[in-house]
Amino acid sequence: MHHHLKHADITYFDHIYYFLGAPAGKRVILFVDDLNMPKLDRYGSQPPIELLRQYQDFRGLYDRDKLFWKKIQDMTICAACAPPGGGRNPITPRMIRHFSMFCLPNPSDLSLKGIFSVRFIIHSINNIFECTYL
Repeated sequence: MHHHLKHADITYFDHIYYFLGAPAGKRVILFVDDLNMPKLDRYGSQPPIELLRQYQDFRGLYDRDKLFWKKIQDMTICAACAPPGGGRNPITPRMIRHFSMFCLPNPSDLSLKGIFSVRFIIHSINNIFECTYL
């Protein structure tokens, strides 16, 4: 993702501030699927989620190689996850507070059949397969 972001070096009072962000007038939307999948470490934290939380809290990340702060602007994080269980872990309140959450019920078998039937028909038509049930 880093190569798609625009950057600018700005010097104020002998400090270098490195900005990453979308081109002027645009925004970056970072979609994270299965947000609660990272395995807990021995301290009970999830380092990948903590890195995203650091961005949400401070609007940037610290570059540990070059030892300076990278400010990220014009970026929104959108995430999806399933309830805890089966390898998924609860998301900490420190992270979840940054999101507006809504829950979707599991679709019925009839709804799933309708969704996948339409997808199959579209795929068949686009790939010029003979479809006898149209």
